[in-house]
Amino acid sequence: NLLLTLLTLSLYHPWAKVRRLRYFYGNTLVGSQPLGFHADPRKMLRGYLLVALMLVLYSVAGHFSPLAGLLAFVIVAAIWPALLKSSLQFRLANTSWRGLRLRFRGTVRGAYAALLPFFGPGLLIVGALVAVPDQEQPPLWYGLLSLGVLALALALVPWFWWKLKKYQHDHYA
Repeated sequence: NLLLTLLTLSLYHPWAKVRRLRYFYGNTLVGSQPLGFHADPRKMLRGYLLVALMLVLYSVAGHFSPLAGLLAFVIVAAIWPALLKSSLQFRLANTSWRGLRLRFRGTVRGAYAALLPFFGPGLLIVGALVAVPDQEQPPLWYGLLSLGVLALALALVPWFWWKLKKYQHDHYA
């Protein structure tokens, strides 16, 4: 799987993931019965290509100007929770136990509520960078602000992670 993923520049990754999940799910027993995974790798490839395109566009936008980077960050932040909800829905809809398909009943609104804390610190840093005039060396206050936001974000990582996991586990069916 790894070799094919590397040789195909990660285009084989969905097929590798399906093979891996089928193996692990098939060897995971719940009540003496194995789980099953039934996803179509071609559908997963579309999702991977969409995410890769978003990340490339974000990277390219940041090289043009901080404002373009901020706009790209806001667009990615606006779309990411909906993609998370869709990916959880897809994965559970393609997972079965004793012939019964699992479901994910989370809402897009719940995904936004769970992921908003993840994007707040990044938005502050990128927003401050847009406020800095085009200079070779950013001012001292920008560095201090970035360090403060990073320290606060690191201190809040357990809470961020709890919100995300609560959203996931509260909506399994």
